[in-house]
Amino acid sequence: MESKSKIQSLMIAAVLLVGSADAMAQATDAIKFPNPNYAKVRQASLVDVDKLRQIKPGQNKSEVRSLLGTPNFGEESVGGRQWDYIFNIRTALDHLLVPCQYQLRFDDQGLVTAAYWNRPKCANLL
Repeated sequence: MESKSKIQSLMIAAVLLVGSADAMAQATDAIKFPNPNYAKVRQASLVDVDKLRQIKPGQNKSEVRSLLGTPNFGEESVGGRQWDYIFNIRTALDHLLVPCQYQLRFDDQGLVTAAYWNRPKCANLL
């Protein structure tokens, strides 16, 4: 009886572990950046880092547009709940331009809920 109980416990643990791994993969896969070749405006703009630092959860689309401009892929991306930008960010030390993609997610009321960079290096430049 004890052996059967141990086997059942191990099976439940295995199912939970696989389920957790699947959930993590879905969360990671949920952040996808569009191909820059399909942007309405393909040219990356030189972004003002101070304006990027002002983007916060809860801001509305008008506030975001006044800070960052119109998204490169249009507002209709993912039903208007996702805006994608293509930026060049100038490094502080050597003044090189680093190409980056920036994604904002909005809720049903059009308020910022999250922001993502396509590369960690881009986030570190802020």
